[in-house]
Amino acid sequence: MEIKEKDKQRFWAKVEKSTYCWYWKGAVANNGYGNFWVNKKYEKAHRFSYLLKHGNLPKKHAAYVCHICDVPVCVNPDHLWLGTPKQNQDDMRKKGRDYCIGVPKNLHGAKLTLQQAKEIFDSPKAQKDLAQEYKVSRPAICRIKKGKAFTQIHG
Repeated sequence: MEIKEKDKQRFWAKVEKSTYCWYWKGAVANNGYGNFWVNKKYEKAHRFSYLLKHGNLPKKHAAYVCHICDVPVCVNPDHLWLGTPKQNQDDMRKKGRDYCIGVPKNLHGAKLTLQQAKEIFDSPKAQKDLAQEYKVSRPAICRIKKGKAFTQIHG
């Protein structure tokens, strides 16, 4: 994929860097991963970050740019690694994120507790203020408010 300088600038303008993770502040899909519109299609933001640092992906790994930090909106290229489907599954199980053994699918390695999600859902505060207060991304707050995350708190 040929990456234009204007696309790089647009991408990095949507990233908030912290001391560890770099948070994607642009569009976020229902699965919690960032989306970046480039070359007339959506690319996962973390994949685009990987491409910026390392160039094109080998075909055998095309669908698996994995996170060491397990934060879907993280685009820190130092947190990203190429893996096979099996390596991705093994990593998930090793870290206790095997959704097939009782962890609710909508938590995705969540940093928030169910109680915190309830507080966020019920709060009249602005989403940006809640994101700062709970130290999560604004898209994470938005997913809770819209009922796309922590679905068990919605009646």
